[in-house]
Amino acid sequence: MGILRRLFGRKHAPLLEVANAQDSSSGKSGPASPSFYTSTATIVVYDLESLRHRLDDDVDWWADPEAEIDEINRRNVLIVGLGFDGFYDLDIVEEDIGAQSYSLRFPSGKIFIGPGEALTGGGDEPDESCGGLFLNLPAGDYKVGINGSEDRLRVSIVPAAPFDNAIMESIRL
Repeated sequence: MGILRRLFGRKHAPLLEVANAQDSSSGKSGPASPSFYTSTATIVVYDLESLRHRLDDDVDWWADPEAEIDEINRRNVLIVGLGFDGFYDLDIVEEDIGAQSYSLRFPSGKIFIGPGEALTGGGDEPDESCGGLFLNLPAGDYKVGINGSEDRLRVSIVPAAPFDNAIMESIRL
């Protein structure tokens, strides 16, 4: 898929969506980077329990900027606009990456990192079929930051004391 992406750019939609691309059948040595495809030019990071109250809301509840900002400020989710639809590779690190950081609470420790269109809502929660990555972390408070270039994103997740996000507008890379 990497060659197709190089030939066709970010707009190339993969033929197969692989949820947790931890194994590689490409013959390359070493683990593959997790990746996802987004048609909303958005990445989200959250604990599934944090948005369970949104399960029966409209599927696109987060398209309302007030609802989006409220959930980010309540430390329930991080929603970041990427600028382009497409296929993104993820590097997950447990260190500061020099990006703006946001406080998130992870009450259950079951974390989803993936496309915005997979957010909890419309009676559905993300699962392995929607792309993205699931992490199991100790429940608690975390500092999360995202930066990147082209089609590779770095996501930093570090245990930290809670702090106020207090954003006033949507977050963009």
